[in-house]
Order: sequence, then structure tokens, then C-alpha cells
Amino acid sequence: MSSEWTRSERLAVYSLLVALIGVIVALFIPELRARLGLNPERVSLSPSNASTSSSSENPPTKSVAPLFAFAVSNTPEHFLSTLDLLGAYEIAIPGDSKWHDTSVVIHPNNQLQIGFMRGTEGNVAIRVGDFSDAFNQAQPDNVYYEYNLVPQIRNNRFDHVFNTPSTLKVRSSQNNVFIRVEVRQW
Repeated sequence: MSSEWTRSERLAVYSLLVALIGVIVALFIPELRARLGLNPERVSLSPSNASTSSSSENPPTKSVAPLFAFAVSNTPEHFLSTLDLLGAYEIAIPGDSKWHDTSVVIHPNNQLQIGFMRGTEGNVAIRVGDFSDAFNQAQPDNVYYEYNLVPQIRNNRFDHVFNTPSTLKVRSSQNNVFIRVEVRQW
């Protein structure tokens, strides 16, 4: 019996190796690019529950920074809540002190839940219409900053008067940061 492999056996082994290398590249290269912020056009603004939004409300976002690009991507739910989820997003914000429009439309009676992610923190400001706020302390996983954008104040320190739909704008003046954002319906 010969110890050499036949041509078909060698071809099968080579094919398996090429397939394995392809799988490794497909799994690790996008994650590496995302961690380095090298995906300037990695944008998907369709909410997790697509039936609650139209595509005209969520146009694509453009890249503004060459090394750490502003990006918004659709993600699974992050935080526990009894309110209906309208959309969950990961937002990469360059530390360039510029306001970036996420194109995520916020309506009256929406709740925003926001938290830092990927081990980043910084001085992040948000703006929705006339409402704005800033936060800079990273919270543990599943802990978030909460904003209830309601038409009238209900004596809750998280409530803010909000009467007309507007897009969420974000800014970081210190570091490049990643934040989680969930939009929920009251």
C-alpha cells in the first residue's frame, strides 16, 4: 500500500484548507475593522422592529472621520425594559467635538436608553430637537441613562418636554466612543 496521497485526496485536503481560511477571514476581518473603526459606510438604520418605521425616516449616514468614522448600526436589544422596542443601535462617535446626525427619528412619547459600550467612555452629548444633555460616566453593563421625551412633565427627573419629532444628534468632545441607544415607546 502506497503512503502517498492520490491526486483527488490532495485536492480534497487543499479545498478544505482554502474553505477554512475563507471562514477565518470572513469571521475575523470584519470584527477587526469594526474595532478599529475602519468601516465608514457600515450603516444600517432600520429599527429592530421594522414595522414601526419607514425607510424615508432613516437615510444612510455618511462618514466624517478617516480613522474613526462616525457610524450607526442596527443591533439587538441591549437593556431590559417592559416598553415596546422601536429600534436598537450602536453608534460610533469620533472625539472631534462635531455634532453628528444619526438619522434616527425620535417622536414624542419615546424613551431613549443610552449606555457606553466596548469599554469606551467620554464626554458624550445628545440633542433631540430643543432637548439636550451630556453624560461622561460609563455605567456597568445593562445600566443606562434614561430620557423620557413626553409632551408634558410628570414629575420625573428623567422626563423632558418634547412635542415634535426630531432626529437624534450626538457629539463627543473627548474620546472616540461607542454607545448603545434604544428607542422605546411609552
